[in-house]
Amino acid sequence: MANKQKGEVDLRVGSKVYTLRYSTNAICALEAAFDDDVQSIAKRFEDAEKGVRMSDVRHFFHAALIDNHPEIGLDEAGLIITDAGIDVAMSAASDAFQSMFAPNRAGEPPKGKRTAAG
Repeated sequence: MANKQKGEVDLRVGSKVYTLRYSTNAICALEAAFDDDVQSIAKRFEDAEKGVRMSDVRHFFHAALIDNHPEIGLDEAGLIITDAGIDVAMSAASDAFQSMFAPNRAGEPPKGKRTAAG
């Protein structure tokens, strides 16, 4: 079951549930796959209506599986997208991606952000 405090999102496909999450390792995998920084990758998917390659969609989705489903390879990630439907799969992945950068529910900055102490 997804832990929303960790930015996890569950995706049910048939009888299986996949927990999507963009951890630091997942973001690094995206940067390596796209040979670009995370802000540029985010912009690419925000502008998806201008056109995005299916191989990019598959990499984006696969990265979200790395932490909770390391046994799933790139090709299997593509099959999951097909079975779920591209809109459903990308919606879940986008929700997880946005959660990675959102402040926690208590309104505090995400972990790792430091504030000046007096």
